[in-house]
Amino acid sequence: MKYKVFSLAGLALIVLASWLVLPGALQRINHSEAVDRYVASPDSTFAVFTGCKKQVDDANDCYNAYSAAVALSESQDCGVARRFKTLVEHNRPEIIEQELAKVCTPEK
Repeated sequence: MKYKVFSLAGLALIVLASWLVLPGALQRINHSEAVDRYVASPDSTFAVFTGCKKQVDDANDCYNAYSAAVALSESQDCGVARRFKTLVEHNRPEIIEQELAKVCTPEK
């Protein structure tokens, strides 16, 4: 009986700690200063990540540029979203256009 109570108390403590700590940790991962700088400068992000697709010189910089490119692919600005979706997604152009058509007017 003591083992069962001890196990349940331990499990409850782990769940509580995860619930309190994990969201803050994930937010710090998703919102680093480098990624925020790249999101603020889409042209720089595009240039860096395109270069990283050819050759990786700085893995951290490439990861930050990729993270920003993914964020920019979900942008409300349809032109920016279109540009970065084609860069980060490996779908056919028709599928990307179908996704964008749900939230954007067609590009002419």
